[in-house]
Amino acid sequence: MSSSRRNVSANVTSAAGTRDVGRTHSPPTPPATYSTGALRCDNGEPPFRLIWEAEWNDVPCSDYPLTPERWAKESFAPLANTHVDALAYNVCSSDGYIAQLENGELLLDDVEQLEDAWYWRYRENSKRLIKAGANPPDMAVKYGRKYGLKIFAVIRMNDPHDQVYDFRHEVSHFKRNHPEYLLGNPHWEEGAEGQKEYPLDTMESFTWGLFDYSHKAVRDHKLAIINEFATRWDNDGIMLDFERDPMYFWPPKDGGGKPENQKKMTDLVRSVRATLDKVQAQRGRKQYLIVRGVASLELCQERGLDIPTWVEEGLVQVIIPGAGDAATFTLNLKPWLELVDGKACWIYPSNSMWKHTEVTRAWALQMLDEGAHGLYLFNWGHLIFGYRAAESPVIPLAPDWRGNAYSVWYDEAPSDYYTALSEIRDIRPL
Repeated sequence: MSSSRRNVSANVTSAAGTRDVGRTHSPPTPPATYSTGALRCDNGEPPFRLIWEAEWNDVPCSDYPLTPERWAKESFAPLANTHVDALAYNVCSSDGYIAQLENGELLLDDVEQLEDAWYWRYRENSKRLIKAGANPPDMAVKYGRKYGLKIFAVIRMNDPHDQVYDFRHEVSHFKRNHPEYLLGNPHWEEGAEGQKEYPLDTMESFTWGLFDYSHKAVRDHKLAIINEFATRWDNDGIMLDFERDPMYFWPPKDGGGKPENQKKMTDLVRSVRATLDKVQAQRGRKQYLIVRGVASLELCQERGLDIPTWVEEGLVQVIIPGAGDAATFTLNLKPWLELVDGKACWIYPSNSMWKHTEVTRAWALQMLDEGAHGLYLFNWGHLIFGYRAAESPVIPLAPDWRGNAYSVWYDEAPSDYYTALSEIRDIRPL
């Protein structure tokens, strides 16, 4: 491990007894304004350059016991002295949370028997952290402020992990008690493996575990959780993740294109914006609303997301177009940039899952050269899906969906695992 890396690691854990991350780091001075050949918005400077989404819902799956000190180190050491200036933290999987909420359920809380150690760690590490006073949203605010980051709670607007047999224990009481609110018929019975009941060439085979937002009860359920994150914690705003997974109305194929359904979703976004406006007035600090969607503006509208109206009404300040676990090399930014031209709204293309530094550099250069206002990285963590320095860089995929059989701690990861985080804010070294 390099001396600089060792120093960062030591600083993060230097005050373990007080759960202090250590010295505050200030983001680097922004580079000089660069010019590109693509269309750009004349909106002034973007609010941030590099958004890092922390998939904290995976962190409790690491080795037991997971202490608050270990959480802080593994979650924040990779970000120290990098170009990351905005942290979006996700603590949701399916319709459950690895955090104590008043309006959301603790993931796996009432499952009597867990046949897999992965699930047991998932639940017990979460409970252990909460009991120790380390509720993850509290950790985000405490340490994010120390690191000089903007902080955003991520709300997954639809997450069907629980429809897969391997994740069936994640199903919430709300889903179990109200199957009529879903886009299909649930089959959580023991032995009903996955979607056998549905032909694989039908829409129902991969959408039945998603909420149908045409129901007021669904919208109210989600709004209660969103409002709690917005008002209970000292965040800088909210990210609504519409990309995972992007079906919201019945029938999945064209239900989102109905004007009445688009209005229902737009009214939900208006409600979130109204809550953030109140918080902004109370705290005297700007509250941003970020939305993440699929790569095509037209497809977003087909799914019920009337993003042009959201921009026109000033409801959202950041849009993240992306495509699942991919680097969006083929993303056409022009329609997105034209949409926000002259508006106080910025475009941040998405790069999902860790990739070699050279690949990330190429993607960053292309996106910035095409006019992106900033960049967004998703699901990049080392802890579950990383690799140790002595190993080959392989991203574990199915059938080993749980990743490595062991936790990869920050000190064990290759020294250049996060090199790109210190490079992609400025196109000049690329």
